[in-house]
Amino acid sequence: MNVLKTKRQHIPFKMQRVFFLLPIKLIAFAAIILFFGISDAQTPANDDSSNKSEEEFVNMGYISVSPKYTIGPRAKSITFKIKNNATRSIQSIFGWVYEFTESEEGEVSNFRLVNNPNKSGLPSKRSAHKPITDETWRFPLIAVNPPIDPSKKFTLLVDPKGIRFAIIEKK
Repeated sequence: MNVLKTKRQHIPFKMQRVFFLLPIKLIAFAAIILFFGISDAQTPANDDSSNKSEEEFVNMGYISVSPKYTIGPRAKSITFKIKNNATRSIQSIFGWVYEFTESEEGEVSNFRLVNNPNKSGLPSKRSAHKPITDETWRFPLIAVNPPIDPSKKFTLLVDPKGIRFAIIEKK
């Protein structure tokens, strides 16, 4: 019977101490980073304006849409502020505008499509929406809708395939 015996490698005492203390050092280092990394002492207090402008848009890829909207006269259209995140100008946006109700608990229900998604939204300047800029877009609402209930809220859903880019870029 041939039994292979493996030699136990000898690790010097200093190396054993380093390997033993390594997990403790990592835990301490992570705790220090978490404690000091989360504190607000590093961020300037006067920089609230830039945070508000970033928070007011919901990123959808090529575009970002503001949750704030305005309803046109006699509820014929709804206007959203949209930021172009693409590197090309946007000619038209085909989107779905939904009406919904939100309870006091924050539950959202009763979604209802209130526009024709086959009809494009119109930019306020009537020209292509330039890259990295904000612009208001007006989406026509369906004429058979009843008057707008103030307790209802609206949201815009845009698929990336519903964004048409301009063929010729104007300077």
